[in-house]
Amino acid sequence: MSRLTVVFVLATFLCVNIANANEFPFFGGNFPFPSFDFPKINIPKIKPINIDDIKNLKPSDGGVVNGAAVSSSSTVENVNGVPVRKQQTRIITNDNGQVKEVTYDN
Repeated sequence: MSRLTVVFVLATFLCVNIANANEFPFFGGNFPFPSFDFPKINIPKIKPINIDDIKNLKPSDGGVVNGAAVSSSSTVENVNGVPVRKQQTRIITNDNGQVKEVTYDN
């Protein structure tokens, strides 16, 4: 039974290789694909907003300004082998030119 299996596998392998001798040219890289011309999109550069931009916002005549900025930081220092964590959160709000700044330390 095992000889029959080996002969069958070898025969199948040889037949597949003979059938694929020309590597199926209709599957090759000769298929004509249409070319696509995509339009170029100009994306404008946007300046990142920083905290001073929020602080300096002023409403125009009859306008309304509301802005908020939140930043946080965390550091860990090694003091005499003991890790010391320092954290700070800063919240800035601008309500029609009235700027409030709150800082939380931990």
